[in-house]
Amino acid sequence: SRYVAGPMCTMILAQFGAEVIKVEPPGLGDECRTWPPLKDGISGYFSSFNRGKRSLSLNLKSPGSKEIIADLIRSSDVMVHNFTVGVSKKLGLNYDCISPINPRLIYCSISGFGETGPYMNRKGFDTIFQAMGGINFLTGEEGGDPIKAGVPVGDISGAIFSALSIMTSLYKRTQSGKGEHIDMSLMDSVINFLPVAMSFFSFNGSSPKRMGSQHPGRVPSATFRCADGGHAHISVTNDQWPALCNILNIEDLIEDPRSIQNNARVKNRAMVMERLQTAIGKMPRQELVDKCMEKGIPCGEVYSLDQIIADKQVIHRRSIGEYDLQGVGKTKFIRYPARFKEIDTDLERGVPAVGEDTEEILKSVLKYNDEQIKALKENGTI
Repeated sequence: SRYVAGPMCTMILAQFGAEVIKVEPPGLGDECRTWPPLKDGISGYFSSFNRGKRSLSLNLKSPGSKEIIADLIRSSDVMVHNFTVGVSKKLGLNYDCISPINPRLIYCSISGFGETGPYMNRKGFDTIFQAMGGINFLTGEEGGDPIKAGVPVGDISGAIFSALSIMTSLYKRTQSGKGEHIDMSLMDSVINFLPVAMSFFSFNGSSPKRMGSQHPGRVPSATFRCADGGHAHISVTNDQWPALCNILNIEDLIEDPRSIQNNARVKNRAMVMERLQTAIGKMPRQELVDKCMEKGIPCGEVYSLDQIIADKQVIHRRSIGEYDLQGVGKTKFIRYPARFKEIDTDLERGVPAVGEDTEEILKSVLKYNDEQIKALKENGTI
């Protein structure tokens, strides 16, 4: 697999202790190894999704690769790929060809639109799936054009759903003894972000409108600009509304029939939001956050990356880690979000070079001898 969805899925599995062998073409390897940001020829993009793996360089178009793939399949629990639909069949790597080799194999194919339906042969990237999956339509300022999210929502959600599906299938296999074919669609993964929007559509018969940082069913739940130029997001319930009004010196809105209950505030959104922004615009962000915290009002700073790294909660949770990236040095990475009592999700292995582990895998995992490996090198298979 390459790009984000497949590599991140398998990195999640590596974080839980799986031995992951990344199969990539000889020479340049995964195309993402050349994607920025680059430092001394090392890709930060590639490194973000490929920690903890071993690299086997293999020319899948070489006839000699078929035996290696078959041997890998026999010795593996899981196979993951994100070929465009149809490519795996051309290579003899589709589920129907692979399953007889190892009927217990969990086979996960990740593609843009899934392996069935009228769009199955369409190509796409995360930005396409965000557009067609509703993220772009719902994101942006009121009355403005649709915009994509600032992160690869489809790829990352597809990776997480794939890893979850694989682990569920592995557990089911302990009972049934049978393998599984997981057909993961990145567009479907994006659509899974729409349960609230879909409820509005089901109840009202129309899609929610773009509302910037505001929530369609709650006022206030939005990002506000503070006096010092910083931004904070505030979201309150009816019980918390009076305390917020007291903090902001707009006590007249506490009993105002236009704002006393959330439904009324939603109906009179423009008036309420204007009063809130005017009051909040006079307060520095830290003062606003401190007063909200004191009164138990949900409020959060809008952080840039450097502010995330410096945040005391992030530091306490060790949400951001560091590892030695060969050729680059100390490099920050994002740790798995859960903390387990008995499971260590930190990866000891870093990011492999192209084909770094090819010979070791062939010898120790597949039991090939030196003569076989030499022949594979000579005919261009590895």
